[in-house]
Formats: sequence, structure tokens, C-alpha cells
Amino acid sequence: MAIKIRKLITNKCYKLLYGNDDKNDNILFNSWRVKCLERSADCCNSGFAWSSLLESELSGHWVMKPMGHRYRQQVTRIRLLWTIDILHEHIGPMNSVLDVGAASGVILNKIQSDVRVGVDTHLDCCKRIAQRGHLACVCNAESLPFRTGSFDWVLLLEVIEHLRNPLLALEECKRVSRMGVIISTPNFSLSSVATTNPGAFMGDAHVWELALWDWLNLFEHAGLYVQDNHTIDLYRLPSMRARDRALSRVVGQNWPSWHLVVLRH
Repeated sequence: MAIKIRKLITNKCYKLLYGNDDKNDNILFNSWRVKCLERSADCCNSGFAWSSLLESELSGHWVMKPMGHRYRQQVTRIRLLWTIDILHEHIGPMNSVLDVGAASGVILNKIQSDVRVGVDTHLDCCKRIAQRGHLACVCNAESLPFRTGSFDWVLLLEVIEHLRNPLLALEECKRVSRMGVIISTPNFSLSSVATTNPGAFMGDAHVWELALWDWLNLFEHAGLYVQDNHTIDLYRLPSMRARDRALSRVVGQNWPSWHLVVLRH
């Protein structure tokens, strides 16, 4: 009975968090844009335009499902821009990159590297990646069809929490990389195995919702060690409503918050 009550409360909180509040959307996004520009005066030195990412590329980021509420769209824009900014600090133009779970290939399109390859379990995603001019392959993260040391960097962005065997995937990413692996994942305050979602697309639903220290332990089991750990905490911004901060605690997630971890062999 207690589990059913908690599930009802959690579902209600998620609906409130993802509510469609245009006014709060604009305040949230503008505040983060200012914060991002203050963090780095040349935040957009990679040559991509804010408007292009916001309009054409974001709309097709997940080929297999719609973006949903406007509030979620804004948060996704911010996270992608933040991710691209961090990647430019670590990936140079002469590096080769494999993006595992590349979705539409928007990340590959925004980094300046010599060789860019995207893989995904969905054929439609790989078609979109190929349309962007990158090499694409249908496969899963637990069995990558590449030789050992084929790439300088391997990206695993918002993917590891969806995998049935994350340790095997980490070992595969380590095997095909020469320099390291860059991973991003949502920030949960408590570790748990997510409940199943029969209505979700294949591979779309979370399996593992782990706190950072548990992910770090898993990385070490795969022989990967942290060089840098970046955190984006939108819920700490003044523009994030107190109601949303409180609701995020109820559902057990520091929402919206993510870790981006740079791992070396």
C-alpha cells in the first residue's frame, strides 16, 4: 500500500515538474544563457548558432519520439549546449570520436573532430546521422563492431542509465577508445532500479537510476578513472521555482541536474 501511494505521489510530481509554463521556460533559459556566457566569454566559439540548435536540430534530436512539453524542451536545449561547451574543452579537431547512442547526431555535428562516427540501436536514428554527413552503424553499446583502439574518444551521453548491462558497455567503450570515455547521466540523490515502462520505446526507459558515487564505483570496475566531473544544476538557479525544487526531492532526483564525467584509462 505504501509503495502504491508513493508511486501516485511521484507520478503527480513528475506531471507538475513537466508542466507547460511558458513564462517560467523563458526565465529559466535566459538565466542559464547568461550564466553560460559568464562562465566562458567564447561559449559559442565552435561556430554553432543558438537559434539553429533551438529550432531545427533540437526538434529532431530524438528521432523515435516527440520532445513533449515546452518546459522539457527548454531544459534539453540547455543541457545540449552545456554538453557541447564541455566537449570542446576535451576534444580537439585532430581527434576521432565515436558517439554511442548518438540519436540524431546533433552532438557529432557540433564538435570539431577529424573522424566522427555515430551508432544507435534504431535504424531511423542512423539514417538521420548519415544525412548529417557522418558515418553511422546500427549496433548496441554492449557489443561494438570496432577494433580495439579505433577512436580517441567515445561518448556515452544520456545512454548508460538505459542499458541492461552498463558494465559490459563501459568495458566495450574502453576497449575501442585510446584516450578515454565521456559520459553524462542524470543526477539522482538515491540509487535505485527504475520500474518498467511498457509504453516506452525500446531502450528509451531508464533501467538504472544511480547516485554519482555508485556510477563512480562502476566506472572503476571497468578500469576507467575520473579526470574531470562537471555538474549542471538548473534547480539551483534563482529562476528555478521553489515548488520545482521541492518536488524534485520527492521523486528522489536533483532535477533538472546532470553529471558529465571525463574518464581515462
